[in-house]
Amino acid sequence: TAFSDSTQIQYHTDLLFVPGIKLSESVLSYLKVGLSLASIEDNLTSPAGYTAVNTAYNSSKNCLGFAAGLGVEKLITNNLSLFTEADYHDYGSVTFPNFQNFSATYTHKTHIYSYDAVVGVSYQFA
Repeated sequence: TAFSDSTQIQYHTDLLFVPGIKLSESVLSYLKVGLSLASIEDNLTSPAGYTAVNTAYNSSKNCLGFAAGLGVEKLITNNLSLFTEADYHDYGSVTFPNFQNFSATYTHKTHIYSYDAVVGVSYQFA
């Protein structure tokens, strides 16, 4: 039997400060800095005994972390714009519940972070 582990960010909510600067009449650049709250899920499968039996351990945690990003926005009209940005989230080291397999009790800790690239359209209602 095999050991497998999958840790992923289920969703996150950010509270950000977003200062920007006009590069031209229609191009803006901005920086995003703030806090992020994420729900992190861990799915672990481990051999449970001397027979070919696996045990699954599933757990979720809410973690507070750091969020940052850089972006560029191109104004098409007064209300419509195109943007692209690169985002980074870091939730530090997260410890999940210990688990027992056939030979020992294991602690389970990992560093959670993500990089994202976003391209989109923005519309401001006047």
